[in-house]
Amino acid sequence: FDVVALVGGKVHPMSSGSAALEATVVIDGDRIIAVAPDAQIPAGARRVELHGMHVIPGLIDGYAFHDVEHDLLYAAAGVTLICDPCNDLGRIFEQRERAVRDAAVGPLLRIAGTTFEGEQPSTDLSLSARKPEEVRAMLERLTEEKIDFVSFQPSLSVECWKELCLRAQEKHLDVWGQRLAGVTLEDALAAGQRHFLGLDALLPKQLPLDQIELAEFDPLIRRLAEAKGALVPALRSFAMRLEEPGEQPPELAILGPQFASYWQTELQARRSSMTKEMRAREGVIVGKQHRLLEALHRAGVALVPGSGAPHPWCMPGAGLVRELVEWQSSGIPAAACLEYATSRAARTLAVDDERGTLEPGKLADLVVLRSDPTLDIGALDAVETVVLRGRVLERAQLDGLLAQH
Repeated sequence: FDVVALVGGKVHPMSSGSAALEATVVIDGDRIIAVAPDAQIPAGARRVELHGMHVIPGLIDGYAFHDVEHDLLYAAAGVTLICDPCNDLGRIFEQRERAVRDAAVGPLLRIAGTTFEGEQPSTDLSLSARKPEEVRAMLERLTEEKIDFVSFQPSLSVECWKELCLRAQEKHLDVWGQRLAGVTLEDALAAGQRHFLGLDALLPKQLPLDQIELAEFDPLIRRLAEAKGALVPALRSFAMRLEEPGEQPPELAILGPQFASYWQTELQARRSSMTKEMRAREGVIVGKQHRLLEALHRAGVALVPGSGAPHPWCMPGAGLVRELVEWQSSGIPAAACLEYATSRAARTLAVDDERGTLEPGKLADLVVLRSDPTLDIGALDAVETVVLRGRVLERAQLDGLLAQH
């Protein structure tokens, strides 16, 4: 069917001032054409009854590394867009194309293509830049491929980073990365970097978080809010270190052998190094991270949830839900967590013309849940149906595809 009507669900439009309501969502092709209690259902439309269910926009993962083997995992978790900061240039531009995405059961991609690093890159997927003129030439080649944003790693020199920020501004591209060592937050903002990865971007001095009083962060939080800066907190990248997945983690059976081996190696290294003292210290750090995130929320900083998948123990798709559960544990209300993963993320990433809310004209990416995610964000774990650019994937179909994965 080209026309689909989702009938009887409680719709959470996520648009400003719009309350949840029982409504019919009408989809024509890959677009929403109506959201209303009395929406007219065109003759011949496929009806999908959703009484007792909750309907939300597709979720946005602001920090993940795409792999075609993980497409279905994202889709089944309701993640319909991921932002990829570094990938294989030989394939990511092709994978980003809409026709390729529509042929797969997976999210659309917002990409940097690859990331900029210094003389000793951490991966062979990145671009090693030693001089500003190299940055200029490399960025020119990337922009010819119509990248969506720019990414860099901490090994990039300050000189090259400044050039990257300057040239990216000229091309109206956001620059995402950690705050470089020796560069203050004010320096970063002045250079043109307003988008940051990790809470360490707010460290007021070169000390670990457990040795810094939270009050020292207040001026930096206010400054980031004033500058309309954005931040991917990536809480799970640290919090998961305190968890023990057991001897036969079910996640490993879902991942490909390459990732399963990588995750197991990380786990063994962590088990051998995690002393009682280290566990206690990291517990203090995680607690402070939670309070810092809640302070960022109260200050109105643009926060973007990102899973970091498939970094060890951050599952594609499910990892975003775990990240949002961590946010709720920090004191951010469930309704706000849902906004951050939908409408707020869409505005921050400048994709709100097509996604983030359920309104006529928007892309038909929707998620149907069994319970209300504005009361408990953990409701995202119970996905009943996903609509992926107008394609309806009900639970039985998703389970069948996952069984073949």
